[in-house]
Amino acid sequence: MNPTPQFESPQEDEPEKISDPISPSQLRFDITDKRTQANQLYSGIKHFLKKRRDIVEISQIWKSAALPFAIVSSIANILILFIGGIFNFDRFGPQIRIFYDALNQVPVMVDKVFLFIIPIVLTIFFVIQIRLISRIFRQDRNLAKTIAWIITFLNILFMLAIDQIYSLALA
Repeated sequence: MNPTPQFESPQEDEPEKISDPISPSQLRFDITDKRTQANQLYSGIKHFLKKRRDIVEISQIWKSAALPFAIVSSIANILILFIGGIFNFDRFGPQIRIFYDALNQVPVMVDKVFLFIIPIVLTIFFVIQIRLISRIFRQDRNLAKTIAWIITFLNILFMLAIDQIYSLALA
């Protein structure tokens, strides 16, 4: 005869405690359910679409010629001053005339290094202008376009002033 196996009855006194592999000093993150993951996915897609909408909204400013003209004229001013200062630096005297003081009836003279300081200041001013126009465009498109056209007009006038500065300096 075959012996019948004896099975031990499960202990119902106290279940064994499984040791926690996470130490008390570590952070514990609860496992989220499917609903929370779906909400996070939805929020992520919503944020992505909002960023895309902002980019598309800002890209509308390029449909007008105002901002590209402002950018081109600003860069042209900076390059004309910088490159013109490099090529004509030796031909200038120790000081150059900037404008004429009608009250004292004498020209206002500045050091010729001024021709290299102006492009640096204009570059900083240019970056501030573009950021300002981009921020204003989100609230008021017509105001941003108007400011860009004003900047373009002032840059053209500044090109004429640069021409006068070089003409007077080389005369």
